[in-house]
This record gives sequence, C-alpha cells and structure tokens, in this order.
Amino acid sequence: MTTQISRRFVCTVKQEDASLVPQHEENGLLVIKSLLPIKLGFEQKTVIHSLDDNRLYSHGPATLLATRSMSVFSSSIKLLAERHYYKTIIAGHLSGMGVPESEWSYIFGRIFRVVDVAVPNVVIDVTISDVTTITYDNYARTAEDMVVSESLERYRAKLIPATKSSIEGLEKVRVDNLEGEEVEQQCSRPKKRSRQSCVICLDPLDAARTTEEQDSCAEQEVTTNRLPCSHLYHGECIVMWLKINHMCPMCRYPMPTVEEAKPLQSIT
Repeated sequence: MTTQISRRFVCTVKQEDASLVPQHEENGLLVIKSLLPIKLGFEQKTVIHSLDDNRLYSHGPATLLATRSMSVFSSSIKLLAERHYYKTIIAGHLSGMGVPESEWSYIFGRIFRVVDVAVPNVVIDVTISDVTTITYDNYARTAEDMVVSESLERYRAKLIPATKSSIEGLEKVRVDNLEGEEVEQQCSRPKKRSRQSCVICLDPLDAARTTEEQDSCAEQEVTTNRLPCSHLYHGECIVMWLKINHMCPMCRYPMPTVEEAKPLQSIT
C-alpha cells in the first residue's frame, strides 16, 4: 500500500445572510451602520484520500487553533488606496494566529474578493484550514490505521517538521537483527511468524522478503529506521512524515525542530 503525505492551506470566506442581521432603530429611524465585522479562524484537520475509489474520508473533527475578530469601516476597506493599510492589520492577526507568512497573499486575495461586494454590518467569516492529506492506493481500516487515527485525533499540535540533521541521523536497523533468536527457533520448527508493520503505510517492515526466502530462512537485508523512542518505520515513510511533523506517529515523541549551533573553531 503506497502512502503519500501532503500539506496545504485552504481559506474559505463567506458573509452571513444580511436578512438574519437584526435592524437597529433610533428615534423610529432605521440606522445603517458602516462597520464591517470580520472574524478570523485558524483550524487544523486531517483527511484520508483513497485512490481506489477516489474519495476523501474525514480523519476526525477539525481542531480550532486560534481566532481573531476585527471591525473596519466598510467604505474605507473597499478603497484600493487603503488596501495596504488593511493588509498590514490583517497580517498582524495572521501572524499572531500562527499562519505561515507564505500563505498571506493567498488569504488576502480570498478576503478582499468578498469585501468588495460585502454588505455593511454583516459578519464576514474567514476560516483558514491547515489540511494534512494522507493518500493510500487502497485504504483499509486496519488495527494499525486505528493507531494512527487515535494519535492524530487526540493530539493535533501545529505541524512542525523535524530538523534535517535529525532526519539524516536516524538509526538504521536490519529487520533480521531484531528477531534473530526467533528466526533460529523457527528454522528448527515450522511456525507462522508474526510480521510487524509500519503504521504509516501499513505494509510489513520486512515487505521485501519473498515466501521462498522465509521458508529457507535465507533473508534479504531489509533495513528500517528507528526513532529514539524505539518505534520502527520504513525509511521512506518516516522521512516523508518527519519533513511535515516532528512527532512520532505512534507515541508523539518529539524530534528536534531547531538545528543545534555548530561550535566555533578557534583560530590558531
């Protein structure tokens, strides 16, 4: 089962129905306010993309990370000459919410597209979603997949990648070295062997072995990567994961997120 992990940001902007907003009267006269309320929300969610039926499956409810509210003058924010000023204000809120600066331009475009036709005194809801998509060739709800599901649903911190040096320094372990004694016993007596799986792709860690080689105990040299927490994964799977999320998929052990400074060499 081939697995791919990708991350993208989606910004949804909409204005509430103006007919549902209560009218304000003063001395019997209808008062039309010129303010435009804007609510910002930043959430994180994970979805499963199954290639066999080309469907998206929810991987638990979205987690709200931060919210902000602001009110601006409707007539002013619609002026092109004032756009830079309001972009600066919105950028301050996005920064405080933890939205990456690389996404701001895209978000500005989505917001001002609605602002241009917005009705005063009606709330504009802006939802920014940090979406992680896990793609499977053939998605199946196995026990290993439920472990990943529980990990993602119980703990949804901001996705921060691990450092390049920590990924490159992962311990490489031969699968046959982990169960050497068990293999020797199985050579003397036939017994079906329990195969440990990679919880990211759900394939066995020793997937490269053939049936003939298992029966004769002549195994290929299959290498996996082991995290400091001792959990094992296929090298390709865990490298792809750590480039997006620094947490172990099973126990949430944190890998380094900041490169250590190299000591200065003394000049002699």
